[in-house]
Amino acid sequence: MWQMVTERRKWITESNVGSRIAKMRKTTKRCNKVKSLLYSSFWGNQATQYGVDNEVKCPYSAKDISIDDACSNSSFSLENDSRHKLKRRHDCHFQIQCQLFCVDCEWCDLVMMTGRDFHTQRIYRDKKW
Repeated sequence: MWQMVTERRKWITESNVGSRIAKMRKTTKRCNKVKSLLYSSFWGNQATQYGVDNEVKCPYSAKDISIDDACSNSSFSLENDSRHKLKRRHDCHFQIQCQLFCVDCEWCDLVMMTGRDFHTQRIYRDKKW
């Protein structure tokens, strides 16, 4: 378990990029934010272990339902606006944009899996992000 915690500190995670960096207030002390990211005491939970075991985006909250059903939950990363697509203000979108910039790629393919089905979508780097 300790090895996973040590490795996870190096990852560009959805929770770190989305809620802890991209949505950071201008008044937030940057030094404290960096320390909290580098020296987090988070050891993981059932949801993070589920994600590690499945290797693609597979929200634990949707492990037993379809993508259509998951889209009815406002906190789910996809929306169903005549077709499924990633919400541009969701933490998952921020994570992907950060990763695309870090590895200097123009796009990636998102694979989102629930317990009943899956969704794929090509996500392009947003040069204004």
